Amino acid sequence: VTLFFTIIVFTGLTRVVAQAGMAYGRPPVAVPAATLSALGTNTVGRNGLAALGLTFTWGGDVRTSVMASAANGVRLSESSQLRRRWVYLSLVLASVAALAGSTVSYIALACKEGGVTLGGWATHGLTQANVGWVTNAMNTPSEMRVDRFAFMGVGAGTYFLLSFLRDRFFWFPIHPIGLALGLAGPFLWNWFPIFVAWAFKIVVLRYWGNKGYSQTSPFFLGLILGNFVSAGLWLILSAATGIPGRSFTGG
Repeated sequence: VTLFFTIIVFTGLTRVVAQAGMAYGRPPVAVPAATLSALGTNTVGRNGLAALGLTFTWGGDVRTSVMASAANGVRLSESSQLRRRWVYLSLVLASVAALAGSTVSYIALACKEGGVTLGGWATHGLTQANVGWVTNAMNTPSEMRVDRFAFMGVGAGTYFLLSFLRDRFFWFPIHPIGLALGLAGPFLWNWFPIFVAWAFKIVVLRYWGNKGYSQTSPFFLGLILGNFVSAGLWLILSAATGIPGRSFTGG
C-alpha cells in the first residue's frame, strides 16, 4: 500500500510540475499518513508504524523530485535541439553530485556545529513530527475503514471529471490541479503571485493576442530567472561572510 501511494504521489507531482508550469509543488497528504489512514494502526502494527515513521524523511515533505527535473530537462532538450544522451548524462551526474554533496556537507555541519544548533525544519521540525506521529498512532489504535477508501474514490472521480470537462470545453474555468493541490502549502502561500500572473496573461491575450504574449514572455521569464539568481547570490554571500542568508523555498 505504501508503494502504491508513493507511485501516485511522485508521479502526480511530477506531472503537475512538468506540465502545469509550476516551479514545485507539495502533495496535500504524506505517503505514510495516507497508508495509515487507509489500513489503520491495528493492521500496520507497531513495527510497521516505526518503519512508516522513517519514511517521512523522503515521503513526508515532498516538494519536487528528480522525475520532474528529468521531464523538464528532456523537454528543454527537444526545444533546444540538444542530444538526449548528453542531457541524460548531465542529469545523472548532477543527481549524484547533489546527493553526495548534500549528504557529506550536512553530516559535516552536524558533527562540527552540533545537530541541535542547525535549526530549521529538517533538523528539528520534521524529526519531532516523525516521533510525535508514531507515538500518537501507537497510543490511538484504529481499524481499517472502508469509508476512507470511498472518500479516496470520490476525490479521484472528481478529479477525472474536472479533467474531462477541462479537455472537452475550452472555456471551463476550473483546473483539476487546484483540487489536487489547493490545500498544500505552496498554493496557500503563493496563490497571489499565481493570480497576478494569470491576470496579466488574460489581459495580454485579450488585448494584444499571441503576438503580445510572445513579446511579453521574456519579461516574466526574466522575473523567474532573477529570483533564482538572487537566491544564488545570497547563498554565495552567506558562505563568504558566515551570516545566514534568506530563504527562497516559499513552502
